[in-house]
Amino acid sequence: MATTIEWSVENLEYTNDSAQIVTQVDWMCSASEEVGGKKYLIDDAGAATLNETTTDADGFISYSDLTQEKCLEWLFSIISKERVEADLKGIIDIEASSRLAVR
Repeated sequence: MATTIEWSVENLEYTNDSAQIVTQVDWMCSASEEVGGKKYLIDDAGAATLNETTTDADGFISYSDLTQEKCLEWLFSIISKERVEADLKGIIDIEASSRLAVR
């Protein structure tokens, strides 16, 4: 069975003024897979600091108009989505193979 991966934005930190410019994205990635009748689930989480910007910057999006999709786009420009997913899948593979080897 294929590994299911889910990304989410857990929190946004922003400047403490009326502009509410996002400065950090707190994220979580969850991976799950069923192997040999047992479901494996593992999470990874972190925080990514965004590049500084201003409200007059090209493409600026106000805090109230942000979507999870846009925040994940920012996140994936900073961290390696593929590496995080591969690491989680690798851990599941190790756990599942060690369990199967013990039988």
